[in-house]
Amino acid sequence: MKEADVYDFLGWILCAKFKGREIIEEQIRNSTFTIDEREYYAFVMFEKVKDGTKFPYRVRVPVDMLIYENGTIVPIVFMLHVMEGWIHELEIFRADSSELNLKGLKDLDIRKIEYVVDEYEET
Repeated sequence: MKEADVYDFLGWILCAKFKGREIIEEQIRNSTFTIDEREYYAFVMFEKVKDGTKFPYRVRVPVDMLIYENGTIVPIVFMLHVMEGWIHELEIFRADSSELNLKGLKDLDIRKIEYVVDEYEET
C-alpha cells in the first residue's frame, strides 16, 4: 500500500456525512503517518497532529467504511480511530479476518461502498 492509496482511502471516508468531519479533515491535512501492512491487516498510524482543532466528540470510531470488491461478499473494513480528540489510526482488515491484499486503488474492482456512522455527543 502506498501513501497515495492512504490519501485516497481517507478521501473516500470523508465522503461520509458525520459530525466533526471538517475537524477530522483538518487533522489529516496537518498530520503525517506511517503504514504498517501485514498479511491479515494494515494500520496507518498518525503522528501527532501539528496543529488544529481537537475533535470535540466522545467517540472512538466516528465512521467506518466498508468496501465490497466485485465477486466477494466479505467487505474490506476501514475504521478511523480517534483518541482524546485526535486522529490516531486507520485500521484496515477483511471482515472475516482472511488475507488482506491491498494493492493500489486503481487495482481494486469496487462494487459498493457503505458507511457506518455512530451517533455521539460532545465531550
